[in-house]
Amino acid sequence: MERIIFTTVIIFMFIGCKDNQRIAIENELDQIENDLYFYPQKAEIKLDSINKNLSPQMKDKFDGQLAFLSGLLEYKKGNIDSSLAFLDKSLTRSLYQDNVKTQAKSQMVLGWIAEGTNYWEQAISNYYTCIQLLDGAFVKETGLAYIGIFRCKRNLREEGDNELQKGIRILNNTQKTEYLLYAEYMESIANQDAPDTPERLKAIAQKYAQLGLTDKEASVYKSLASNYKNKNQIDSALLYVNKAIVSEKNKTSGISLMPALVNFKGLLLYKQKKYEQAKIYLNKSLTLYNINNQSEKKYYSYDILHNIANHQEDYKAAYFYLKKSQEYYKITRTNNKQYLSKITETTMNVNFLKGEINQLKSRRNINTLIFMCIMLLLLLVIIILSFRYKTKHQREQAQKRELQNLLVGLGEKKLLTKHLGMLNDELMKNTKININLSTSFEICYTETISHFKQQFKQLSKTEVRYAVMFAMYLSDETIVKINNIKLDSLRKTKLRIKTKVCQEEPCNVKQYFSQFIA
Repeated sequence: MERIIFTTVIIFMFIGCKDNQRIAIENELDQIENDLYFYPQKAEIKLDSINKNLSPQMKDKFDGQLAFLSGLLEYKKGNIDSSLAFLDKSLTRSLYQDNVKTQAKSQMVLGWIAEGTNYWEQAISNYYTCIQLLDGAFVKETGLAYIGIFRCKRNLREEGDNELQKGIRILNNTQKTEYLLYAEYMESIANQDAPDTPERLKAIAQKYAQLGLTDKEASVYKSLASNYKNKNQIDSALLYVNKAIVSEKNKTSGISLMPALVNFKGLLLYKQKKYEQAKIYLNKSLTLYNINNQSEKKYYSYDILHNIANHQEDYKAAYFYLKKSQEYYKITRTNNKQYLSKITETTMNVNFLKGEINQLKSRRNINTLIFMCIMLLLLLVIIILSFRYKTKHQREQAQKRELQNLLVGLGEKKLLTKHLGMLNDELMKNTKININLSTSFEICYTETISHFKQQFKQLSKTEVRYAVMFAMYLSDETIVKINNIKLDSLRKTKLRIKTKVCQEEPCNVKQYFSQFIA
C-alpha cells in the first residue's frame, strides 16, 4: 500500500513539474512576442536562445508558436518571403494543435504583408479572420486588426471610423504604454485636419523617444511632415523630415525608413524647385534602397528624377529615368503579386486543412460516442447484476438471522421488531412528505421580510420576498428553485423591482438591497 502511495506521489510531482515547465515556456514566448512588436533586436536574442535550449519534445509541442514568432521577426526585418514561409508553417501546426490564438496572430501578420503590398481587400480579409478566430476578445491582436481594417478602408476611400474606434478602445484596455501611444497616434492620423493634430503628434514623438523607440519616433515625424506637405507648408515639412532622419539614424533594428525619408526630402526640395539639391537626395536614396535590400522601391526616386529632368529640359535624362521608373515599378508589381499569391495559397491550404481536421474530429467524436455508449451499457449491466446480487444476499442473510433468532429463543422479540419496522415502512409509503422551499424561506426570514416591508412600501408582498433573496446574494438559479418559477419570469420581476426602487443607472439590485439587511 505504501509503495502505491509513494508511486502516485511521484507521478503527480512529475506531472506538476511538466506543467510548471510548460507555463514557464508559454510566459517566455509571450514576452518574446511583446518585444518583437517594439524591440525586435532584443526579442531576436531571446528567440535564438529559446530555440537552442528547448528539448526536441518541447519544440514539437510549441512549434506552431515558435514558427509564428520567427515569421513575425522576419517581417520586422523586411524578409517577406521568409516571413510567409514561417507563417504558413505556423498556421498548419497551430491548426493541428487547435491553437486558435496563434492562428489569429498569424492571420494578422499576413494582413500586414498584404497591406504593405497595397492589396487592401486581401488585408481586410486577413484582419477579419483574425478577429473571428479570437471571437472579438479584448486583446491587443483584435485591436491591431480593427485598426488595420481602418487603414485599408482609408486607402480604399471607404468609411472606417467605426473600426478605428473599436481598435482604439481595445488597445486602451491593454494598459500598456506602447499600445496606448499607438492608439493615440492612429487617432491623430485619422484626424489630421484638426488644428491640434501637429501638437499631438509632436507629443507622441517625444514619448516614443523617451521609450527608446526611435523608429516609431521617426514614423511620427514623417507623418507630421506629410501633414505639412499636404497643406503646402514645405519648410515645416522639411523640418520634420530632418527630425525623422535624425531619429532613424539612432535605430538599431527593423526595416529601415532611411531610404524613404531621404526620398521624401528630395521630393520636398523638388516641390521648392531646388532641383540640384533634390537630385542629390534622390540619388542618395537610390543608394540607400540598394544597401537596405529595398531596390524594388527605387521607382519612387526615379519618377521624381524624371520630373526634374523634364523641368530642366534634359529629355535624354528624363527618358532614362522614365525607363528606370517603369522597370522598378514592374519589379515591385511582380513581387507584390507573388506575395499575394503566397498569401492566397496559404489561406486556401488553411481552409482545406480545416475541412480535413473537422472531418477527423467528427469521426473521432462518433467513435468516442460509440465507445461511451458501450461502456455505459456495460456499466448499467454491472450495476443491475450487482444490485440483484446484493438484494439476494441481503434476503438470504435476513432469513439466516431470523432462523438463528428462533433457534436461540429470541425469535418472538426479533420478529416483533421486524413486524413493527414493516408497519412503519407502510405508513411512510402512504404519507406524502412535501418540503415547500418557498414556505420554509418565509419562516426562516420572517424578521428580514418584515423589515423590508417597512423599508420598501412601494413593493408588493411577493416583491419584498424577492428583494430579501437579492439582498442575500442568492444566485438566480437558487431563487428560481425556491419560488418554482422560470428564469425569464425572474428577469421580468427583477426589472420591475429595479424600476420601482433604483433611481440611478446602472443599478445592481443585489448590491442595492444588501445594504438594508439589519
